[in-house]
Amino acid sequence: MKCPGQDSRYWKGDAIFEVACPKCGTQVEFFKDDATRRCPGCGHRMANPGMDFGCAAYCPYAEQCLGALAPAVRERRGAFRDRLSRAAKQALGTDFGRIGHLSRAARHAETLARAEGADTGAVLAAAHLAVLGLAPADASAFLRELGAEEALAGAAAGILAELGTGSPAGLEARVVHDAEILAALEAAGRRGGRPPAAELLTPSGRAAAAELTETIPGEAPGKETP
Repeated sequence: MKCPGQDSRYWKGDAIFEVACPKCGTQVEFFKDDATRRCPGCGHRMANPGMDFGCAAYCPYAEQCLGALAPAVRERRGAFRDRLSRAAKQALGTDFGRIGHLSRAARHAETLARAEGADTGAVLAAAHLAVLGLAPADASAFLRELGAEEALAGAAAGILAELGTGSPAGLEARVVHDAEILAALEAAGRRGGRPPAAELLTPSGRAAAAELTETIPGEAPGKETP
């Protein structure tokens, strides 16, 4: 298994380096693509301090690459997601209504993506960008500025483009579509209002909508209301 972000063809002189073990001080040699190394002096397993584990928030190889890491390093896996969330909220300024919608949509998007087996990283990125209303090209640039790889930026932009057609067919686009509806449905329920009349496109989305509408009499998810 080769991590897509650690291709040795693009390595420079600093691809091999040494770091002192935090337990015993022994110098431990790392290659750039090593996720971890065991200290030859005391046996302590160290995480590569030069590797940005934010990629693990969306990389399909994350479990294979980082499965043996200590809990403290695992907490860093959400680094990119955190950057994305902060940047999106900053872009919305003081529009607290949209910020609330963003948080709900992102939460539903991640839950649905996992349930449906979709690309969680691309879905989560697209869910944030959909709330910002960015065009696909601008969305891709926005993600790259945050450190996203081309593959993720391209996938998220593709989801937005598909959503823009009004007839999302791909799994990831359908998940983001449903997350938007669920976010609005949740907000409507909190206000005691009517949920949106819209068609949900995934089984998990329909199940989640059914749960959200249980306390709203006379409404059914995914049906037009007369």
